[in-house]
Amino acid sequence: MLNTESTQQYYQDNPSARWVTLVVFCVGSFLIPLTMSAVPIAIPAIAEEFSASALYISWIPVSFLLSNLIFLLPAGRLADIYGRKRICLLGNALFALASLLAGLAHSIDILLFFRLLQGVGAAMFFSTGMAIVSTVFRDHGRGAALGWVVASVYFGLLCGPLIGGWLSDSFGWRAVFLSPLLLLLACLLLGFLKMKGEWFGQAEQRFDWLGSFLVALFILFAFAGLSQLHLLKGQVAFFLALVFLLGFVVHCQRAAHPLVPLAIFKDNALFTRSLLSAILMYSGTYGFVFIMALYLQLNRELSATMAGQLMMVQAIFMVLLAPISGRLSDRFQPRIITSIGCLFNVVGFALLLGMNDETSLLRLGIAFALIGFGFGLFSTPNNSTAIGAVGEVHLSIGSSLTNQARLLGQMFSTALVSFLLAVYIGNEEITPQQYPALERAVQW
Repeated sequence: MLNTESTQQYYQDNPSARWVTLVVFCVGSFLIPLTMSAVPIAIPAIAEEFSASALYISWIPVSFLLSNLIFLLPAGRLADIYGRKRICLLGNALFALASLLAGLAHSIDILLFFRLLQGVGAAMFFSTGMAIVSTVFRDHGRGAALGWVVASVYFGLLCGPLIGGWLSDSFGWRAVFLSPLLLLLACLLLGFLKMKGEWFGQAEQRFDWLGSFLVALFILFAFAGLSQLHLLKGQVAFFLALVFLLGFVVHCQRAAHPLVPLAIFKDNALFTRSLLSAILMYSGTYGFVFIMALYLQLNRELSATMAGQLMMVQAIFMVLLAPISGRLSDRFQPRIITSIGCLFNVVGFALLLGMNDETSLLRLGIAFALIGFGFGLFSTPNNSTAIGAVGEVHLSIGSSLTNQARLLGQMFSTALVSFLLAVYIGNEEITPQQYPALERAVQW
């Protein structure tokens, strides 16, 4: 197997090898978000089959998100030590296996377990994908290449609600998990056969088990606390989360081989600010998709297919803008492009203020479009800036941290939605009597 230096030289000398690698990651970056965004559309059907409560169905997206968050940094560290391609392809295989078993689940508890495994597989894939693409295209239009990866993610998000709604209406919710399997396996096979060599960070270092454990505790207690912040136990859980976070920082300062080398943040304001921007951006937006999927099908009585078509407006603009903003970030200051994207998101959400069951679908569609336009401008330049600010030796953990920032924002946003559902509906099935309460949760 080629070592890191000879691998890099091979890709520098072979344009076709670079494009094959990009295709592998674009296909995987399309399929995983496709499944992720299709599942919320199928949630009402899953809840009906298993007679699941509002609390249980909120865990369908949460279980995936939490396991993804918990394993993302450890996967990035393992990739630096044992090889980025190896961890990436193993993650692809695990996601495919978990998707198969989730589609065959016979209870809500079994389904949630395999959603956890899906999150682990996705963490292994995405902790390495941007690092490899960034390395391969380092001197050959890195921003544009990362733009195509981001566009693939958004294209998956675009197709997910539409395809998920059609599959759920036509073949049942299980088809949402089973339908991507052939393409996932094709992506895995292409990676094994066509991606040459391997990429390492610091192979001589040891894995940080204590750091990984502290991160897991922080994430679990933070979500539990935020989603039940109206209760004393939620407030205690959130306080403990802060304690574990402080313990993790102290550990990383003292450990010989920490999970996150704090030097990656030292004198690197560009990287730090890019991560903070991503956390704030996703904190404000992600839970919107989940709760709107419920609202459109229950309160507005749209079919899963119709709800998916309306929600795909957001992803259309994300797909269209991601490659363009990536090219722009190679030529202009990324901070200007990302700031404009944030402003479009603000305008989109402002348009939704005061919405109720009488709000026109056209107004909702325009708001979705503005939010998608803003995200398309924001994500690629922000990712490119963050990855570009990290040294080669920490590239996988830098890629993991970039994804971790996005997922932390998604966790905060999802915790807010779970909190609102707990306050307004509680641990009950969402029946027509609960629709006014669901509308109030959406308004907040």
